[in-house]
Amino acid sequence: MTSKYEYDAFISHAVEDKIPIANELCTRLEAEGLTIWYSGKELNAGDSIANSIHEGLNKSRFGIVILSKNYIAKNWPLREFYLLLARESEGNKVILPVLFEITPQDLALKDLTMADRFGIKADKGLDFVVSKLMDVIKTSGVVKKKSNRKNYLVASILAIALSGTGVLSWTFLRNDHKPSQEMIQREIHARKDALLKKIEKEYLHNAKKSGAMLSSVEIVDSIYRAYRNQKSYYRNEYEFYNGVQSIRSKKNVEAALQMDVDNLNPINEYNLRLPQFYVNRQTAKATYFIFNTQPLEYSTLDEQRINDSTYTINVQYQNNVRYIQVDLQFSHSSSDTKRHQMFLVGFLPQESLVFKRRNQRWMLASLR
Repeated sequence: MTSKYEYDAFISHAVEDKIPIANELCTRLEAEGLTIWYSGKELNAGDSIANSIHEGLNKSRFGIVILSKNYIAKNWPLREFYLLLARESEGNKVILPVLFEITPQDLALKDLTMADRFGIKADKGLDFVVSKLMDVIKTSGVVKKKSNRKNYLVASILAIALSGTGVLSWTFLRNDHKPSQEMIQREIHARKDALLKKIEKEYLHNAKKSGAMLSSVEIVDSIYRAYRNQKSYYRNEYEFYNGVQSIRSKKNVEAALQMDVDNLNPINEYNLRLPQFYVNRQTAKATYFIFNTQPLEYSTLDEQRINDSTYTINVQYQNNVRYIQVDLQFSHSSSDTKRHQMFLVGFLPQESLVFKRRNQRWMLASLR
């Protein structure tokens, strides 16, 4: 247990599973000396459920997830699961699954991410569950990433490129007839990690700094409908940023993302599954910030050698839109103009990494 965390573990569960398992599991773990964040005792009358739970997740080293048929059928527990899953991208083991009256096959039908991890079976009894959880929590500590100066250097170079210069620095690859698969994967991961880190460190930080509060899709929808129902001239503006370049105008953004941006709204949760909303509401304007809680997935489609000095790799992304900011400026009268601005950040559905050979070495030259 490090000083970074106030709690050893957060128990994520469906409310229907409180009496059958969650209440007693919490009591048993506390009896073992653990500090547990559990909604059954941490939430008080009048508390904001969204804010309190989000705070509890951030203050907890592990997330004990009681996976059940009730759990996978409800939106709120799933939000907690994906928020915990996003933290595992940092290289730390966070999620400790407990299977309660559910099979891995049931989970696979819902989400392969849930099924693709070893779960402690509750049907073996709570003594067994507590023993296994204690083995992990007491012995794991914080999993430190292996030090690899080369990996750090590659990620740092690309992070600098993504910081706003719009220019990709050269990254040297193995001298071969084509870039090595190891180095190709390293470049993809470096790009992915740099942009995701920028979203977390910059955009989420700025949202909170502006006074935005964690909110629900229902509140966002009420603000959006109030704007749409206001009789006035209107102006829509769209921009997409992928960490290297910005694309502006509705036509260009739609072509780049291959989607109808007019169809993005709170009703369909901006085509994101279980997004996280922050809202800053003022008298004449409102801003809401939407964060994708789903893991970013990618696959390499094909590789092509253009000539002896140029090689391209096409990468396809899923859950590619990672952040959306919507600014609504209300009109003062029917003759005034109201304004809707949408700013999206993420990856193109498909990107090409272009490698060039210079002085007998392959180098990442550009993205397109």
